[in-house]
Amino acid sequence: MKFFIFSIFLLSTSILNAQSISKYMNNISEVAANVRSASWFYTNSVSKSKSAVKVEKERQNLIKTIEEAQVEVAKNGSFEGISYYKDSVLSFLKTYKEVIVVDYENIKSIELNAKHKFDLKDKYIQAKEDANSKMLQASDMLDAVESRFATENKVKLLVTKSKVAERLKKANKVYKYYNSVFLLFFKPYYEEALFLQDLDSANIEQMEFHNIELAAFTKANLSMLDLKLDFDGDNSLVNSCKNVLLFYQSEAEKDFLKIIEFQKFKAAYKKTKSDLEAKSSSERAKGEVAAFNKLVEEYNQRMNEYNQLILDLNTKRETLINSWNIIGSDFEDKHLN
Repeated sequence: MKFFIFSIFLLSTSILNAQSISKYMNNISEVAANVRSASWFYTNSVSKSKSAVKVEKERQNLIKTIEEAQVEVAKNGSFEGISYYKDSVLSFLKTYKEVIVVDYENIKSIELNAKHKFDLKDKYIQAKEDANSKMLQASDMLDAVESRFATENKVKLLVTKSKVAERLKKANKVYKYYNSVFLLFFKPYYEEALFLQDLDSANIEQMEFHNIELAAFTKANLSMLDLKLDFDGDNSLVNSCKNVLLFYQSEAEKDFLKIIEFQKFKAAYKKTKSDLEAKSSSERAKGEVAAFNKLVEEYNQRMNEYNQLILDLNTKRETLINSWNIIGSDFEDKHLN
């Protein structure tokens, strides 16, 4: 909240006027400050939880708070026929309400449809950044008008800028940086998930396609990550992302090729087995059973190696993703507090 003081050098009649102005401004600014605080907690909750759906009740409560604030500010009328300060606060409240009602409803809708779709994930992040930018612009506008009105009426601002507005600016900077790194992480993450999904259905053709995509995106994103500067001396997020991407690169260039090769071998083994079982004993060529038995031994050996590879990759993946999530959370806590 902002409070206002008047100059001690004013004449007694001016003092009474300044006190009246100060009271007028305090009545209005307190309402705006409450909305700023409530909006900060809501938008920060969305960013922290990465989910607008989870905090929908908070959004509805915030809309009610803003609507009540609009009524409260409107009651103040003008000051000695001058209404631009009050009108600016009402404009500020209108913008905040539009962002919370319209923009965050859109954000919630995108989120519900995004899931793991990269294009929607990108759109979701951009929508949140656009909403924050609108709130920042409205907040900066109000600060400027507030300072102008106070100066014109010889009222000194005890606090020149809203702490909440400053926190919002800082948060916007933090989340922009986080999101830029997150998107470098997410596309390879998504391609790997598609590969593993195709692995479950043994769709070798699609596995090969997504592995090629994984290799390409990982290579490109590692190059972009190398150009990424630290954030106020903090490289933790970039380093964590790099560790995950290097893991994906190793998968695409080595491990997933082994998996694809085994899946092809497994498909050939199953066909050989099926063809042999379809023949009667008299139809089987000499040595065909012995050759198949040898194939079974090879299959069992390769299956054991395959299972161990899958286990190792799952363990590494879980460790790296958990680390990425923890470091991301720590990064936000460190730079937002």
